[in-house]
Amino acid sequence: MDRTWWNINMPYTKKVEQKEYQRLWYLKNKNRIRIITKNKRYINKDIINKRKREIYHSNDIKRKEILKKCKIYTNNHKEEKGEYDKKYYLKNKAKILKRCYRYNREKYGISLEQYSKMINDQGNRCAICANPLENPGIGKGPCIDHSHCTGLIRGILCRGCNSGLGNFKDNINNLKKAVIYLSKYKI
Repeated sequence: MDRTWWNINMPYTKKVEQKEYQRLWYLKNKNRIRIITKNKRYINKDIINKRKREIYHSNDIKRKEILKKCKIYTNNHKEEKGEYDKKYYLKNKAKILKRCYRYNREKYGISLEQYSKMINDQGNRCAICANPLENPGIGKGPCIDHSHCTGLIRGILCRGCNSGLGNFKDNINNLKKAVIYLSKYKI
């Protein structure tokens, strides 16, 4: 076999030798390759993340696959995930709070000062059950209670009370019936 210009520097002549040469080269340069790849990912992380988001939002099948994998992982690693979430919250508390406040501002049109004033006016307690409000976090902290009819903000509630009102669809008659029902079975 004659050696052509593209393989003249390679010390092999057969396909098997080529594969063996590549394998040995990879083993010898593995750490160098990892460093280069890591640097490329770090430099291009915005482009890579943008591409991943585009794929995620444009492809329903791919999105369902990703969500399914995440759900399986979460179910299999609940304790580890709980520990990770706590550490992440403590490490990124300011960023998380900022995100929560930004979400509240965009959804309800209130500023951080107004939100803080509402919590302070209530003594940092739920407006219904008077339990202390937990530290805010995504899906964990206090909720801004608002009327679904008028959109007006009524107060700050703990997650349990807010869910209860939501389950009763803000219907006073149903809430009165629930009180009568509970008082009937009071021990």
